[in-house]
Amino acid sequence: MLSLIMQKKLAKHFRFQDFNKDGYVERADWEQCARNLAWIQGWTPDSSGYKDILSKHVGIWENNWLPADSDGDGKVSLNEYLELTDRIRSGIYPPVDDETIGNPVSKEKPNYLDSLLDLFGAIFDIIDGDNDGKIRLEDYKMYFKAWGVDEELADGAFASIDLNGDGVISRMSFVQFGSNFFISDDENEFGSLLFGPLDEEKKMDTFSIQHEQNGNAIVAIISGRVDSATAGIMDAELDKLINSNKRVVLDFKNVEFLSSAGVRGIVKAMKTAKRSRHTVKLAAVPDHIADMMKTLGMMEIMQVYPSVAEAIISF
Repeated sequence: MLSLIMQKKLAKHFRFQDFNKDGYVERADWEQCARNLAWIQGWTPDSSGYKDILSKHVGIWENNWLPADSDGDGKVSLNEYLELTDRIRSGIYPPVDDETIGNPVSKEKPNYLDSLLDLFGAIFDIIDGDNDGKIRLEDYKMYFKAWGVDEELADGAFASIDLNGDGVISRMSFVQFGSNFFISDDENEFGSLLFGPLDEEKKMDTFSIQHEQNGNAIVAIISGRVDSATAGIMDAELDKLINSNKRVVLDFKNVEFLSSAGVRGIVKAMKTAKRSRHTVKLAAVPDHIADMMKTLGMMEIMQVYPSVAEAIISF
């Protein structure tokens, strides 16, 4: 049975692919997205680019969505999509007609991870319009636009998977994060925001960033959730503080949650400081966030102190 978090993620994915917002995903949605991308690229219907992008979209529809159409009406409802995903995750392939018996039978599915790698490899090839093996923010915005999704949401979605802040996503990274989206029941896992924030409304009431002078340093006091909706605010404020102060301490004592977008913001802050020959130190990082940062190898490259006072004395 799908967890509530997985149902939430899949519902988000479903709404993203439901181009005309009629409550169903169907072939026409995928064809319309292909036409939109072709129009953006300036490809005419008789061009090889147009035919290729259309073929890729139809292929994803036929291989990954059509099998969910259990009632054979040519379109997929959210319930059908959830049921198919639940079965596949449980190890059962969709029903097929056995030609010798004439009745639906269940087949053992191939490796689920392999199917996800194929799916997100195909999506990557669609987004990578210039075929250079890399996705940039402008590519991601174009993809969101082609699906009729607010381009501003692409900023946070892209930031959530651009962990090193270099503005480029490789094919391997994209496929990994895409697989995470379907495999992990942890909404904080990298890749969960691939199609935008899971909550339709951006909640920013639990986030704040303030600063104060403390000795010879500026202390940025960050509180609440640093996620795709709030990381941009943190980025802008830290950019100003770091550029105008040689010594900055980030007080994490009251940070409740740090998403991949927040991680990217910290990496960006470190790079800003390095360019300016200024210094940024972290202090009072909660254990659950410190564990996540250790996993990413960030604790080794950053100056982290148990308290703000210790960070200030170290300058």
